Amino acid sequence: MVPELVHQVPELVHMLRELVHQLPELVHMVQELVHQVPGLVYQVPELVHMVPELVQHVPELVHQVPELVHQVPELVHMVPELVHQVPGLVHMVPELVHQVPELVHQVPELVHQVPELVH
Repeated sequence: MVPELVHQVPELVHMLRELVHQLPELVHMVQELVHQVPGLVYQVPELVHMVPELVQHVPELVHQVPELVHQVPELVHMVPELVHQVPGLVHMVPELVHQVPELVHQVPELVHQVPELVH
């Protein structure tokens, strides 16, 4: 037992040195936390004040759950249809891009018509 402990001494010494080395950083962290406590304590009444308002919304939220659950199958059912439409939409992109210059070209004409439309 003793030889085993003696064997571990260098490792323990190394660990102690590491801890001692880290102490200033730990002390600094504790000081930071202590520094933040007054701010947190200051917020407590505000948070406590909000609780009744939050609790008030709970029944409303609970009431909505069955409706939301009811909609899930419908939403799931729509996914394949949406996925099915993606290639068609992707296919339309080049056509839309192709139309952009023509639309840009029409802008001055449209801007020119604005005063007439306003009257």
